[in-house]
Amino acid sequence: PAISEYIIKDRTVVFADGSREQYVDTVLYCTGYFYSFDFLEGLDDEPVVSSGERVENLYQHLFYRPNPSLIFPTLNQKIIPFPFAEAQAAVIARVLAGRLCLPSSADMKQWEEVTMAEMGAGRDFHVLKFPKDADYINAMHDWAMNARENAAQSFGDTGNVISPAMAAKGSPAVNQQPAPGKQPPYWTEREYRIRERFRAIKKAFQDFGDARHGKRTLADVGFVFDE
Repeated sequence: PAISEYIIKDRTVVFADGSREQYVDTVLYCTGYFYSFDFLEGLDDEPVVSSGERVENLYQHLFYRPNPSLIFPTLNQKIIPFPFAEAQAAVIARVLAGRLCLPSSADMKQWEEVTMAEMGAGRDFHVLKFPKDADYINAMHDWAMNARENAAQSFGDTGNVISPAMAAKGSPAVNQQPAPGKQPPYWTEREYRIRERFRAIKKAFQDFGDARHGKRTLADVGFVFDE
């Protein structure tokens, strides 16, 4: 419950439901956080952070448009971080190896503007609440799997650009057959269904109390998802 009153003389916190906690030493206000990269200098003309509510001038929540060798993985919120990061890493590795080309600066800027129109320019910009997180993982997978065998010319080479949207529709004509390397995560209908029920699964696990330490599978906590 919310805090309604502090009683300083005996270090008591009174909550909105009338309950109390006595002899409190410290109260921490967990109000969220702002994005901050104070160690980055010389980016004032096209800043990475202004208000702190989001990271600016990025393409696909990853690549700093003015200099795409500056990359910000796993910025997003409301995601399942490990498969999300693995899918991003596959794209990052292939871009840095020159096997995936980024779009032109103008096209990357357009992606940011379209995303701002959809999500807003504030705190919600990087929020990928389900199913957006799952869709993003699959888009990164498709993009990474369209990597070409040989290195491209450079960042921003637009000769044979393969963007996430294009990859989802099938790769454009390129000089070499795709040779993608290790396959990043791809979520099927089963993973979508599990993700959609994440809160219920977590609660069921916690409801087992100490017995939860012996639970190893979804079936152990009462969830069966057929392929």
